[in-house]
Parts: sequence; C-alpha cells; structure tokens
Amino acid sequence: MDKRRKPAIREPRPHLTMEEMRSYLTSLREIESVTGIRYIKLHVTAKMIIGIREASGKEFTINLDDLFRAYNECLRFTSPEVKKYIFMGHSPAVALLRRLQNRQPVDTESFHEEEKE
Repeated sequence: MDKRRKPAIREPRPHLTMEEMRSYLTSLREIESVTGIRYIKLHVTAKMIIGIREASGKEFTINLDDLFRAYNECLRFTSPEVKKYIFMGHSPAVALLRRLQNRQPVDTESFHEEEKE
C-alpha cells in the first residue's frame, strides 16, 4: 500500500434521512467554507439548493439527490472526494456536508426576522 495515501476510514457522521437533510438545509441562509468563502442567499427548491458565492456574485446549484448520496457515501468531506459526486459546485457542497455532519444549530430567530422584512 502507498504510505502517502490515507487509510480508507469513513469520517463519523450522524444518520440523516433525505427529509431531515431538506429540513435542515431549508433553515440555512448562508454558509462559510473552511477557507473563508461565503455562500449567501441559500434556498431550497424541489430538487436543488441554490445560492450565491458572495465574492464573485456567481450563482451555484447543487442537486439534493447528489448531495444526499455524497453525505452517505463519501469517506471524508474534502473537495477531491466530494467532486466525485458533485462536479460543479463541489466547494459549497463541502461546506454544506460539513455543516450537516456537525449539525450546527441554526439561529431560527434571525431567520424569522429576515422573513418579516
């Protein structure tokens, strides 16, 4: 075995159904990657999560089925690993997957305040 390669050990993550994932993603409005890239104006449609990369203003879309498959099948949530499942938009996908893995609570008060405006 190549000593430079990491062993194929799957990072632990909580069990997640598609409905739980959709519900959690629906509550998110923005995320940040580990490198500090912010993705804003997130919203979930029937089959996609859509958002904007703040720095460039470019929109991204990620298929929810692909994201769910990546959550369940990726060994680690890194760009090279996630790219096997999500070609375009793998960078925000990594941030979303890590957020799902750690299930950081969403600030629902500010979420509801935004809706009132």
